[in-house]
Amino acid sequence: MVGALEYGLDAFVMILGIGLLTNLENDPYGEDCCRAAEKTAKWCKISMIVIILAYTFLNLGQMFFASALYSLAAQFQIPVLSLAIVFAMLALTRLLYQGRVLKEDNELFI
Repeated sequence: MVGALEYGLDAFVMILGIGLLTNLENDPYGEDCCRAAEKTAKWCKISMIVIILAYTFLNLGQMFFASALYSLAAQFQIPVLSLAIVFAMLALTRLLYQGRVLKEDNELFI
C-alpha cells in the first residue's frame, strides 16, 4: 500500500511537471511559469515527506503490533525514484528563478 502511495504521488508530481513544461513553452520567464514552478516544488517536498513518513509509520506499526502479526516484514527502503524526481523538479525550479532574475537584470540595462 505504501508503494502505491509512492507511485501515486510520483505520478501527481509528474503531472505538475508537465503543466510546468507547458508554461515553459509559452513564456519561460513569465509570472505563470514561476508560479507553476513554485507549486511544483512545494508539492515535491510534500510528497517526499509523506512517502518517508508512510514508510516510517508502516515499520513502526509492524514493530508495535509484532506479537499480533503472523509475519513481520520490516525493511528499510529509500525511495530512490521519488528522490530523483523531487531533486530534478527542485533543480528545474531553481534554474527558472535564476533565469528570471537574470532576465529582469538584463531588462534594466536596456
